[in-house]
Amino acid sequence: FPYDSVALYSAGLTLISIALIIPPMIFQKFYAFQINNWFFLDKSKFKQFYIKSFFNMSLLGMLITGFFYFFAKEIVIYIYGITYKDSIVILKILSWCVFLTFISSSCSFVFISKRQLIIKTILMLLASVLNLFLSYIIIKQYNSLSGVAWVTVFCYGFIALSFLIYSYKMIFKKES
Repeated sequence: FPYDSVALYSAGLTLISIALIIPPMIFQKFYAFQINNWFFLDKSKFKQFYIKSFFNMSLLGMLITGFFYFFAKEIVIYIYGITYKDSIVILKILSWCVFLTFISSSCSFVFISKRQLIIKTILMLLASVLNLFLSYIIIKQYNSLSGVAWVTVFCYGFIALSFLIYSYKMIFKKES
């Protein structure tokens, strides 16, 4: 891609990155100590928190995603100017990463509580490799900037789904 294409993609990604720091801040600020205590001392409260946080974070993620999606033009023009108008479509596509990040964040505390950060790290590494591989194919075959954005969304989806499946299994598995 020429430099201007990279700049257009980076503009959208930078705007989305602002929203991606919200979930970790929420969990760290308000719940970090309680989550660990609930995991070891009150499993039912831990399960309740898991369900509640999943729905709350999904809702908040959808609201912020909707904001970026429906106001992409206004956001891009206001922050970057008309020169970056081609990044509006990129911002709209990448806005779905916000929702997916909120979902994965609502599940990721399970990895920490169960002392299984290695699994979280492996899943994120797999998503990174997948992103590089698919982005390379999209760029080489189609030279498509929006295609690369969709690959990013796909990889965020992979992380969200993997975290959701793993955390659900860990929390709701039958005690033996």
